[in-house]
Amino acid sequence: MTGEVNFSSFLTMNRKVCKYSIIRFQPYADNGEFANIGIVLYVPTSQRLVYKILHPNQHKRITDFFKPMKKDFFYNIIQIVQAELERIKNLLERSAPIHVDLYNELIRPREDIIRYSENRVIVSTDTQKTVDKLFERYVHRTSDQ
Repeated sequence: MTGEVNFSSFLTMNRKVCKYSIIRFQPYADNGEFANIGIVLYVPTSQRLVYKILHPNQHKRITDFFKPMKKDFFYNIIQIVQAELERIKNLLERSAPIHVDLYNELIRPREDIIRYSENRVIVSTDTQKTVDKLFERYVHRTSDQ
């Protein structure tokens, strides 16, 4: 049977198993309330990190929920988180493999204003589209329907 194409293997060629976590903003640890502010996705096979986080100017829902929080405070937190994610992304993009699991170190539980959900797994053919879809679902709370 020469010339036949196995379409099932063709369709799965670009599929990547990814880990992801929801980035959560929890400014008042005593009451346990948090707001989802972003998504971080990691592709272990290529050591690639993709993320999406609320723009600092998209503060209204957050500052209204956590009154009397000032928008400048939220703006600074977003800037810090984005800088940390960029730093880790750049470390992972270096040509030499890194022997430290930076993704698991990033999302490990800690007592902080920024927390990460438990690790989740998803299969993706386009990591940026997957992050965008997860962001819409968990941050903007849109449904898949």
